[in-house]
Amino acid sequence: MENLLAFGIGIATCLVIIVSVYGIIVIRNLNNSIEDLEDDLDDTRGELNKFKREVGDKSDIISEVNERIDKLIIDMNNRFDEIDEDFEDIENDIESLEILKDTNTVK
Repeated sequence: MENLLAFGIGIATCLVIIVSVYGIIVIRNLNNSIEDLEDDLDDTRGELNKFKREVGDKSDIISEVNERIDKLIIDMNNRFDEIDEDFEDIENDIESLEILKDTNTVK
């Protein structure tokens, strides 16, 4: 019976050692995986910050383009107004010429 008890204790001790070694290996692998995930997370944060800066830069560029477009629209409207005034002057000149022509033909 003593031999059987010693044998059982020996097997139990071997099982504890095997489970402990396996647990250490699993914990080491988990730690490596956690470190890899932390590195990936840092890389992702860096890329996200870079993307945020690019988006901010694009917003600034879009604002500048919109300002230029607004200035061009104002300039274009001013030129259209000038053209309209010139056409009105031309129409007035034509009408005055027609009136002069009519008065000359009547005489």
